[in-house]
Amino acid sequence: YTAEASPSAFEAMPPAEGVAHHNVAIGGSDGPTQLSIGGFEGERFWVKAGDQGETIEVPGLTLKTFMARCGVETVDLIKLDIEGAEFEMFEATDDDTLRRVFQMSVEFHDFMDSALTPKVHRVIHRLEGLGFSSVVMTRHAHGDVLFINRNKVALPMWKLLFMRWGIKYARGIRRMLSRQWAMAA
Repeated sequence: YTAEASPSAFEAMPPAEGVAHHNVAIGGSDGPTQLSIGGFEGERFWVKAGDQGETIEVPGLTLKTFMARCGVETVDLIKLDIEGAEFEMFEATDDDTLRRVFQMSVEFHDFMDSALTPKVHRVIHRLEGLGFSSVVMTRHAHGDVLFINRNKVALPMWKLLFMRWGIKYARGIRRMLSRQWAMAA
């Protein structure tokens, strides 16, 4: 199931076997949602939470309502890139709904506004309290965070640590070593 808030991006989504596309904004409430047009990519435009500048109204749903409308009891993976509405979505989502998610990949926007970092930390703390482990994939801020529900996904601690540290920093270490080798040559 996909949820795409931008009507023009939704219209451009090609049909895919086994995938149901929905033109809705996932956020903090059910009902009409005002979104700002954030920019254009050719004929399509992308939207973000808020009502600054040119806005559109789209249908809005909470995560719980979206799952219910799709007839989904549990979710293997949620990819959240909802342009600033992630905090409202988490605030509106009850713990029982979150516990039915095995993994979440979330793009937080504190890389654009560091004032959002305390909100990010509150979400991480809440999810960790529900049994999720977090893996911050970006070097600075929280541009991409993977949450793994340890109550649903069997993940040995060594793999979690490798995901947190090994994968994240391997490219940087390789880059530094290649510079050293290039200077030595």
